[in-house]
Amino acid sequence: MRRVFPFLLILILAPLSYVSAQSYSIPGTYGYLTYNNIGLAGEVMLDINVTLINLAPYPKFVIINPRYDFRILRSDNEFGYTYRVGNTIEGRISLYTVNHSLNYMVGFWIMPYETVKINFGINSNASYTVEMLNYNNPCGDIGHIDSVTFTNGTLSHIYVNIPPGEIDRLTCGVVSPQLLNYPKIMSIRSMLPFLDRYIKVLKVEGVVKFKVTNVPDENNSTFGVFFAIAPPILFSDAKTYDYYPNYTMTYSEYIKDFIWKFRGLEPPQERKKPEINVTSNIFHLTNSLISGVRVPSFAQKPRRRAGFDFPVWIVLMRKEIEITYHVSWTNSGR
Repeated sequence: MRRVFPFLLILILAPLSYVSAQSYSIPGTYGYLTYNNIGLAGEVMLDINVTLINLAPYPKFVIINPRYDFRILRSDNEFGYTYRVGNTIEGRISLYTVNHSLNYMVGFWIMPYETVKINFGINSNASYTVEMLNYNNPCGDIGHIDSVTFTNGTLSHIYVNIPPGEIDRLTCGVVSPQLLNYPKIMSIRSMLPFLDRYIKVLKVEGVVKFKVTNVPDENNSTFGVFFAIAPPILFSDAKTYDYYPNYTMTYSEYIKDFIWKFRGLEPPQERKKPEINVTSNIFHLTNSLISGVRVPSFAQKPRRRAGFDFPVWIVLMRKEIEITYHVSWTNSGR
């Protein structure tokens, strides 16, 4: 019996080792990713170069936010990088950077009248996550897949909540490309808040990557998704350009025209203000006071409308999409 038992134990466990099952609730979380009720998770990666100059006749120490990878491009010894361990972000910095720290703070020295370029980044392994809004299902919970299971990479189970009392509708709506995120507005000047008139920012340029993943679609071919997205980050005082792939339309076009016509509706027309015809001759307004003193007349200026607009992509995909765009800023403005 002592010889048979180990053999039977291995025989029983061996087939189980080949079975791998992964279940996803929708919405839900997977690792560090939180995805919405159509399975979408958003991540941002950044790669930005900043050029600084020290106009002081003595050295300055510049403190760095450790959330970013960084590399001082004047040498190979000054760097730091971040990565995920489970759901937390950890970092490493070079021994040179540690030995040249100040007041137990991470950063770098910039010499008198020196110009230095620094590369800042957020990598894919420590990405900045973007909250994706839930899709507003016109049917409520009807017809929504609540969980899926893959066994050895193949879809083996889906669960759809079936309300037993709902018999008054055979269909209840159509899918439209709803906008599922809005840009986070940032300022280059506020990202570099030097309280020192000697440190000047000469130039900022970089690339933003936005990755949207359909997390539960493990085999990359089963679950299609249809939605609209916007850039995750925009800079109010910088130039943004070279969008790839090219965006479908602007937000104003999306909200004022596209989404209405997609549903077969006419966009609402702006109401014209009614003209007031004053026929009475009593108490005519003049620009003179009773005393005879004249007062200046002021012309009413038209109300200014906010000119801020941003790109929108209409997306039909299965597994993922990646959007990139460039940003640049100089000390002379845009």
